[in-house]
Amino acid sequence: DDHSWAHEPDKLVHSQIISCGMEVGFLEEDACKGDRHGQTASEMGSTSSKHINMEKVLLTGANGLLGGHVTRQLLAQGYAVRAIVRPNANCQNLEGLAIETFEGHITKEEDVRNAVKGCTYIIHAAAKTSQWPSDLEAYRAANIDSTRYLIKAAREMAIKRFVFVSTAVCYQNETEEPGNEESEIMPW
Repeated sequence: DDHSWAHEPDKLVHSQIISCGMEVGFLEEDACKGDRHGQTASEMGSTSSKHINMEKVLLTGANGLLGGHVTRQLLAQGYAVRAIVRPNANCQNLEGLAIETFEGHITKEEDVRNAVKGCTYIIHAAAKTSQWPSDLEAYRAANIDSTRYLIKAAREMAIKRFVFVSTAVCYQNETEEPGNEESEIMPW
């Protein structure tokens, strides 16, 4: 198990963009647990319920547009998914999927630790993206602190792989020539 990424969190790649058609090939098999309503994967008609021993992926932002596509892609490939979602969050795009939902806040370290327990991998796709208010403090808890909590929990629980989803806008705020991993990071 190579956990070298976890020892230098300041050197993490600032942007790993995951496309909806991604090929995820780092999990094995582990049975899906029930969702927050107590249904098992087979009771929900999961296409992945034939898998008995899947390793589990914790996915933040699963109820968002990108996260919903990542969830479906993981399930289609036979992975167990645990989605951390806020209580009373709109999870309409996850209805009927054989996933485990964990109600909690990524901005609370204890919730993050509890959500990570029992998982083998983390995909962090949650973020505050609203344009208002525009000061850094409005984004700190959701975008910076939550990432630190996830990295800390990943280190402590020997997570095999941590995928951080970001945006090319951290490199350049242009549509004509969007940034990539080789571009300079914007001097916020």
